[in-house]
Amino acid sequence: MALVAHALTFLEGGIVGPLILYFIKRKDSPFVAFHALQSVYFGLLFLVAFFVTLVTCVGPFVCMIAYWVYEIIACVKANEGVWYKLPVVGQWAMNAHPIPPVYPDWPAPPPHGGHAPPAGAYHESTDPLKATHIP
Repeated sequence: MALVAHALTFLEGGIVGPLILYFIKRKDSPFVAFHALQSVYFGLLFLVAFFVTLVTCVGPFVCMIAYWVYEIIACVKANEGVWYKLPVVGQWAMNAHPIPPVYPDWPAPPPHGGHAPPAGAYHESTDPLKATHIP
């Protein structure tokens, strides 16, 4: 589903579809929510950059190519189960949905899911880096 959040960029622009996916999956899958929200932010940033660069002839074209390249990279990384952060907006999405802590005794994530461990497997404090493992 995280792949779908980024792939919607090529169908409808990457704002409405990922936003709907974010609201559907935000409580079920932090991984999908992170990628969907990141795609929304990246789409909005692209629109702003596109209109700001309209004063030049090349600016919008360069923005569009960069946008597509980064979204393709994000599609591949999401499909691999990687918490990939897009430039600029990755941290914004991270603030909204922090990466769950990973512990060495947890099994590796599935190759095409990469979802966080089941609810209750960890407890997040206010600082995700100081989370504690609940056996």
